[in-house]
Amino acid sequence: LMEMVRTEEPAARRQAAEALGRIGEARAVPVLIEASANPEDRFVEHSIIYSLIRLGAEEPLNRALDHPNPRVRKAALIALDQMDGNPLRKEQLTALLDTQDEHLGGAVLWVVSHRPEWSGEVIEFLRARVQEKQFPTEDAEPIRRALLAFCADDGMQKMTAELMDAGADHPERQLFLLDAIGDCSLDDLPPLWIAQFQALVKDSDPRVRQKVLALVAARRIPDLDAKLKEIAANQAESDDLRTAALGALVSYRPGLTTPGFQFLLGLLPVETEADLRLSVAQVLSRAGLTSEQLLVVAREHLPGADPLILPTLPDAFRNAREEEVGRALVAGLLKTPEAVGGMAGERLRELLENFPSGVRREARPLLIQVEKEKESRAERLKELEPLLTAGGDVGRGRNVFFGKKGACSSCHTIGIEGGHVGPDLTAVGSVRSGIDILEAIVFPSASFVPGHEVYRVKTARETFSGVRGESAGDAVVLISGPRDRVRIPRSEIVSMEPSTVSLMPDGFDENLTEQEMIDMLAFLQAQKSRRIAAGSAS
Repeated sequence: LMEMVRTEEPAARRQAAEALGRIGEARAVPVLIEASANPEDRFVEHSIIYSLIRLGAEEPLNRALDHPNPRVRKAALIALDQMDGNPLRKEQLTALLDTQDEHLGGAVLWVVSHRPEWSGEVIEFLRARVQEKQFPTEDAEPIRRALLAFCADDGMQKMTAELMDAGADHPERQLFLLDAIGDCSLDDLPPLWIAQFQALVKDSDPRVRQKVLALVAARRIPDLDAKLKEIAANQAESDDLRTAALGALVSYRPGLTTPGFQFLLGLLPVETEADLRLSVAQVLSRAGLTSEQLLVVAREHLPGADPLILPTLPDAFRNAREEEVGRALVAGLLKTPEAVGGMAGERLRELLENFPSGVRREARPLLIQVEKEKESRAERLKELEPLLTAGGDVGRGRNVFFGKKGACSSCHTIGIEGGHVGPDLTAVGSVRSGIDILEAIVFPSASFVPGHEVYRVKTARETFSGVRGESAGDAVVLISGPRDRVRIPRSEIVSMEPSTVSLMPDGFDENLTEQEMIDMLAFLQAQKSRRIAAGSAS
């Protein structure tokens, strides 16, 4: 049996482990501990741990907590925690808090979760780590997990608030804590944290201020109303920050003042950085614009709208009913013939269904046009395929990918650089063919990378689209862009379903010159590994 539990197939290993636990021979303990290093599946692991619990040999398990293999440490930790007499000591648990192993880290947090009397030691350990001069380092993930596990604890909330307040000279620490708070499962954030937001929104580091505004928007926190209005109206502030402030305001109180509306419209032209233009379009789409404001958008900004903002901007009309507004919407879309294919037919129909029948009749040519462009996709790809072998320059392609015009890195990562809205493209050249990469750029809605599917979530008041983030049991987190994240309580959700429309607009290639497209395709095809990505970054 001791030989079988180490070397046999999983089903036999499981049966052997269970038998050894029932027999009760103490000499089986070291063998079971050794077998826990490579359990193969959760069933085998469970059987090994359960037998270690039944055998009750405390000293070998204490020694196993120092084993170099994290799977062995995990098995020993759970067995000691569950044995009669609760022999696990809190200093043993604290020593494991700093692990980088996901499985062991999860077990540590699970043990702490049902031993609330140990939370004080955990909090002091976390305080010491977060206060380290070089924090956060690349191995900070276990600290984030622990903060999230205890975010409902009063002591943890107080410590987090104190560390945010003490981090004025350490913005990286503040950004780390704000990120953790953003993923906290609490429905209502504690007043201690909101008081810190009031102070941080005036912080000199623009990244911290931007992060606070994003958090206020995602959580729809009204307590900063006066400060948000002040930032939005202050012409000395950056366009990014003013846009973020307006986005936070409309997240809980729809409506834009005339100055705010005019400010956002002034950022829609193509001369504005791509990621900021997209953020502006997202704010407008959720702002609850008046009929007069919608008419301005339809008549002056929809005509000629490019593929970057076209899929988003019409969402501003989602709750409109007036015939004049509907006719202006259709007329505006009909003046974007080269870009309108970036909108899916089903989204257009949904957008138009609230308008009178006359508006829907006028929109028929628009829907026909969308379907025709959809049918011509294969021809479009064939037409663009020679760009894959046109001898692009990888260095120039990198500049396009990470530059302001393409702004691809706002959502995608290569190596250690970039955002995390879309799939990591570090080794895309080794897993996707050239034609697949081309199709993903030109027609991104044709297929979705697993884990990055887009969902449409409807509440009684509005509709959100985005990739699902780390959602808690009582809320859904949607990420719609590099600066757009929202947490929606499940109690407010009317429906949630997969979307057929990517967050990346169809026809994105039309934003680039032919040479820029050739160079970026060469750059993406060259991404074969993380080593290559690191080399190209240098």
